[in-house]
Amino acid sequence: MKRRLLETAADLIFPRRCPFCREVTGGGICDECAVWAEKIRRADPAVSLSAEHDAIDFAAAVYWYDEPVRSAILRMKDAEDRQTARTLSDCLRKVLLTRSEFRCAEAVVPVPASAQEFKSRGYTVPMWLSEFTVRDTGIPVCSDTLLKVRETKRQASLSGQERRKNLRKAFSVPESRRENLPNAVVLIDDVFTTGSTLNECARALKCAGVEYCCALTLAVTK
Repeated sequence: MKRRLLETAADLIFPRRCPFCREVTGGGICDECAVWAEKIRRADPAVSLSAEHDAIDFAAAVYWYDEPVRSAILRMKDAEDRQTARTLSDCLRKVLLTRSEFRCAEAVVPVPASAQEFKSRGYTVPMWLSEFTVRDTGIPVCSDTLLKVRETKRQASLSGQERRKNLRKAFSVPESRRENLPNAVVLIDDVFTTGSTLNECARALKCAGVEYCCALTLAVTK
C-alpha cells in the first residue's frame, strides 16, 4: 500500500510516458507505438527450446528483440527507467496468467546479478519486472532464493558454447533457502538470447529441489 501511494505521488510529479517514444500517456503505450510494437509481438509467446536448455521446462517471450522494444530494454538498463519496466510488465503479466504452462507457478524468481553488479547499479531490471508482473496476482517474488555467486565475463561477445562455459556454476540457492523452496517457479529476465543464463539459473534451482522451472522474458532474439 505504501509503495502504491508513493507511485501515485510520483505519477503526479513525473507523468507516466509511453515506454517507446516517451510521449506522456498517463500509463500504457501510445496509439502510434502500439501499432509498431504489435508488428514484433510474437503470435505464440512460446520459445523453441533445444537439448542445450535441459533444465528449462517451458519458456515464453512477448516480443522479438527489435525496435522499439530493444531501445526500451536498453533504457531500463542504462537509464534506470523503472517507469518503463512498470508499463511493459503488463504484457508479461498477461502471459503469466493466461498460459497453462505457468498456472502451477508458486513463485517468481528474477534472474540475479552478482553482488558487484548490483552494487554498481543499485537495481536490476529482472527484479523490477518481477515485482510489477506479479502485482495483484498473489504470486510472491523470491528475490533471495537464487544468487549469482561469482563474477562472469560479459556475455554479448561470447559464442553459445562460451556463454555456457562462462556461466557454469555461477548461480546457487543459499542453504538457508533450501528447506522451503517452492515446487514450481517462473524465472523472469528481460531478453532470451541463447538461453544460457536462464538454463543455468534453472539448473541451480532444480539442483536445490525445485521440480518445475519455466522462463518468461520481454523479448527473444531471432
